[in-house]
Amino acid sequence: MGALPEPFDTSISNTTKPNENKIEANGNNIAANGNGIAANGNDIAANGNDIAANGNHIAFGIPHMQLLFEEQRRYLNYFFSHVEYSQVQAFSQVLMDAKGVIFFTGVGKSGFVAQKITQTFVSTGTKAVFLSPTDALHGDIGIVGPNDVLVMFSKSGTTEELLRLVPCARAKGAYLVGITNLKNSQLGNVCDMHLYLPLERELCPFNLAPVTSTAIQMLFGDTVAIALMQAKDMTREQYALNHPAGRIGKRLIFRVQDVMKRQDELPLCKENDLIMDQLVELTSKGCGCLLVVDGEHHLIGTFTDGDLRRTLKSVREGVFKITVGQMCNRNPRSIGPNAMAVEAMQKMESPPSPVQFLPVVDHNNVVIGIVTLHGLVSADMGPIMEGRKQVMEESQGTVATNYFDIELTRDNERVHPTVEQLERTQEVIGKKIIEKREVKSNKERYIKGDKIQRCQALEIRVAHPSVPQNFPDCTSLGKVLRMLRSIFRICGLGMA
Repeated sequence: MGALPEPFDTSISNTTKPNENKIEANGNNIAANGNGIAANGNDIAANGNDIAANGNHIAFGIPHMQLLFEEQRRYLNYFFSHVEYSQVQAFSQVLMDAKGVIFFTGVGKSGFVAQKITQTFVSTGTKAVFLSPTDALHGDIGIVGPNDVLVMFSKSGTTEELLRLVPCARAKGAYLVGITNLKNSQLGNVCDMHLYLPLERELCPFNLAPVTSTAIQMLFGDTVAIALMQAKDMTREQYALNHPAGRIGKRLIFRVQDVMKRQDELPLCKENDLIMDQLVELTSKGCGCLLVVDGEHHLIGTFTDGDLRRTLKSVREGVFKITVGQMCNRNPRSIGPNAMAVEAMQKMESPPSPVQFLPVVDHNNVVIGIVTLHGLVSADMGPIMEGRKQVMEESQGTVATNYFDIELTRDNERVHPTVEQLERTQEVIGKKIIEKREVKSNKERYIKGDKIQRCQALEIRVAHPSVPQNFPDCTSLGKVLRMLRSIFRICGLGMA
């Protein structure tokens, strides 16, 4: 930085002369590296880049930024090279042996660092509390007891609030630790233990803003917290208990019983039930399967929409006489309610082929629930599911915005339709293609095509003699017809 050759002159109007190494700012001429930089009326130069604040042009050169980070690293390396690890070990042992609570305190930026370090200690299994020095002097010191440790952070060791706090905390019987960046400090001299954190200088050009010292404080405190975590042999499960809302916690805490469907949500059927009689149950519960059980709810097998497609392709019209028990998988994967949710995910993904659900059974093989891939994705079980989650979300988005809402009405006589009858029904629906749009349950529903007169609230009503008397609302039946349409199209049976 240059000298101040000109006297103070209040008449100067903050003007900058281009192409000169001189800027007039309140009568002060400051030149650096031959480049003029205006910042609040002062000239600052940084590696040939003009920098201005308060609405003026701002430009930071990459070489200059690189230089700053290298400089900060050098100052941190100074700390690593000069820290006395014997002091660090003794400090860690004091915290490890503490029978009470560890209190951290500080003022200003050291106070914010102390708060963050407190949270690290708490989350890694060590009881710790941040104590505001000002509040402590006005009553909060009452929380401190004779078995506690009070750790005070101060760069200079001359912080007035901390020095006033020392005799009060000592009167309560607490063990006092002062952590400063000076070997000989007033705070260190009055504490039971003093730790010196070596500091060459601050990154700040004036060596004033505590940007390097606070980084050293944070690094020191968090590292000691991990040392205590390891000394206590903290397990992943214990760590997860302190983070129940995070992804790690969910993966290590959530069990199958926490995410499974129960009771009325279960798609149950008996093995002697006709497949066509269970279509509504197959589609309405949102599991993509049926759990085949006996009279005492013991699991016999599972029947999926994939099994339905294979059945239709192999027996065609004979599907209306086939029972679920004839086509179900009698050796399905299952899981217990106390297994970890992430274990259920891994079991779904395991060879020979992935599945979308797992029946949940107790030790007597009685069905008590079902866990689905969608349920695990909703619970956010972790990175193992990221790819599947994206695929499912995209798939659900497609299904949610392109489908038919169909209500079927029954005739006086119950007759199962043939493939040809279903094809003719599709032809009737497909003769006139229209498009309507409605927002319902926060989903956009698109309805395409009908030539039937009764079309109300975007529901296409089709008279057909195949509908049994116990069929429920149009939503479930719409799913049935949509599924059948997709099945016949996949099987190449002529349904477009």
